[in-house]
Amino acid sequence: MDYYFPFSELRTFQKEFMDGVYDTLLDKKNLLVHAPTGVGKTVSVLAPVLKFAVEEKKVVFFLTTRNTQHMIAVETMKAIKDKFGLSAVVDLIGKKKMCSQSGIEMLTSGEFGQYCKHLKEKNECEFYMDIKKNGKLSVGVQSTLDRLKIASPQMVIDFKEACQGYCPHEMAMLMSKDAVAVVADYNYVLNPMIRKTILLRMGKKMEDCIFIFDEAHNLPARSRDEMSVSLSSRVLVWAAKECKDYGHQDVETTLMNFYHRLER
Repeated sequence: MDYYFPFSELRTFQKEFMDGVYDTLLDKKNLLVHAPTGVGKTVSVLAPVLKFAVEEKKVVFFLTTRNTQHMIAVETMKAIKDKFGLSAVVDLIGKKKMCSQSGIEMLTSGEFGQYCKHLKEKNECEFYMDIKKNGKLSVGVQSTLDRLKIASPQMVIDFKEACQGYCPHEMAMLMSKDAVAVVADYNYVLNPMIRKTILLRMGKKMEDCIFIFDEAHNLPARSRDEMSVSLSSRVLVWAAKECKDYGHQDVETTLMNFYHRLER
């Protein structure tokens, strides 16, 4: 089997590794791999998986918890694309870290989410407001997307610059519709709301995807974190204020009573 292996020489066990991955895909099973540093795990997984994905019209999610692994995955896919001419590859990180607005580093993730939503609803985000004209992608956005697809895969810092003033996260999401692979953090799949959103934007279902969890020993803890809910006193105050702003004084009173009990 000729996989999408981009290098001239194989390391020890890489052929057996790739055969095992490809056979797992054919059998529609799961594979857990434990191997030491230096084996070449990333390329040994991606070479057969991308081959299979192209043949079967699937999309690959390479999921990792570290930015350094983003870099390794992106560089590996770049080498594969240069040799085999793959479709677009998208590198997705958190929306806040992709944002081009100034001063957002001072905001918490929750605050940024509200800020982003407010700017878009008020049509006040200069990076987002010109993406669509009359419900369709603007000519400038379509032209930029075409260039981004040719240049992909890129690390986020280069991708942001190449977006030419358009919202990097939105451009990445638009690119994902035609992507053969998406490099992202675990939470893009583990968080049900984020997963539902990205699959809907891509026009894909779970059965259309192949999921690779890099450094899977982190998976149990991250899964628990994603499915756990916490409530702080500060959030209660924010919620009470919002209820007051929208005229729900009874709910505001209940929340503040709860807040004062917690603070005793």
